[in-house]
Amino acid sequence: MRRLFRTTGLALALLAAGTLTPVSAEAHSASGPPCFGAGSNVAFYDNFTSASALRPWGALTGRYANRTKTYAPQLQWYTPKAVSVSGGHLNITASQHGKGYWSGRISTQSSCNLLYGRIEARIWTPAGQGLWPAFWLEDQGDHHEIDIMESLGERPTLFYSGVHTASIWDVHSASGSFAGSWHVYGVLWRPRQVTFTIDGHPYCSRPEAIDSPLFVVLDLAVGGWAGPPDASTIFPSAMQVDWVKAYKFGHAPPLSSPASQQCQLLYESPMAGL
Repeated sequence: MRRLFRTTGLALALLAAGTLTPVSAEAHSASGPPCFGAGSNVAFYDNFTSASALRPWGALTGRYANRTKTYAPQLQWYTPKAVSVSGGHLNITASQHGKGYWSGRISTQSSCNLLYGRIEARIWTPAGQGLWPAFWLEDQGDHHEIDIMESLGERPTLFYSGVHTASIWDVHSASGSFAGSWHVYGVLWRPRQVTFTIDGHPYCSRPEAIDSPLFVVLDLAVGGWAGPPDASTIFPSAMQVDWVKAYKFGHAPPLSSPASQQCQLLYESPMAGL
């Protein structure tokens, strides 16, 4: 998702005590900061039950514009005001303000970069034309991206996964009942293989080599690939996240048998320069 856009106004903020405090965008190192450390079996874990659990996340402020004409522009202005925690859930809320829209986007760019393992999140996605919730991994230089879950609000029975680099652009879909319900979206990321999972079931494996540290992003966009909202779209609408976990190899719960939906490839083409 991230590779289609450039920032026109960007600030990082840390979530603490239910509020957002600005910090420098230079707070991270080139190779990425540590997560839970070498001695932990879990590389990252946040269940959003307390203010202290929010400190790993940074919130973005600004607007994005397309680098290409592949999709229509995203319409939201990202603001920390669209990010909140209540009832043990992270809430990213898209709302309408005049003729424009506000929404939220957070990442672990300044606190935790991961290299391989099993990364999952339990997420509730909203339905509605023009809504584009997503959960993905990307690197500091925006060269590699693993899209664990993207959904389009007008298609409540589908979600999408994919791998994007300068030379790889693949997108896969899985079908079921997704929008308006809770599901665990995940990826098993090995040095030369990426396997996407849904509710603990693997549904698609790709022989892709992604070998740079990646950070976690959670986002609810308006417009873009989802198209513009229409009169049927309900605002405010929220994407909710119950927890995010990243396990090291050998320490995650066992996966179940493969899901019946197997690797339905929608697109596969090199899109260098995006």
